[in-house]
Amino acid sequence: MRWLLGLALGVAAFLAQAQPGEEGVAIRAWAAGRPGSAVALVVALEIPEGWALQAHQPSLPHLIPTVLAVEPAADVQVEEIRYPEAQEKYLAFAKRALAVYTGTTAIVVVLRIAEGAAPGLRLLPARLRFQLCTATYCLLPEEREFLLGVWVLP
Repeated sequence: MRWLLGLALGVAAFLAQAQPGEEGVAIRAWAAGRPGSAVALVVALEIPEGWALQAHQPSLPHLIPTVLAVEPAADVQVEEIRYPEAQEKYLAFAKRALAVYTGTTAIVVVLRIAEGAAPGLRLLPARLRFQLCTATYCLLPEEREFLLGVWVLP
């Protein structure tokens, strides 16, 4: 039971670190699993109203894709990164619909926790590159570094 209290307190502290950037995009992510298991870590992106992120596969070659990079730990490996399905949204500056993410969207990171991994918190360095746009213009691309919390349970 002690580990459950530690997990709850750790998650609360970890989630408290999620702060919106200048444009208001907040990033939150954590997961928990047992040794030998695969876990899905959801990276939730909260995109402010009136803004959109270019999709992982943008509609035009000069637009910057949303890309997540995650560094593994010795006993937590990254198996796959799954991007959400993009929405088609008309943006006046492009004079056409573009593949974008809006509102709250999620990137799923599939992790594998090694057999024999000791219980406790792992913090995986991550980097999200993205480009925010309104209907009329895009900001310069941004890169945000943050930590993904992975709790290895007993």
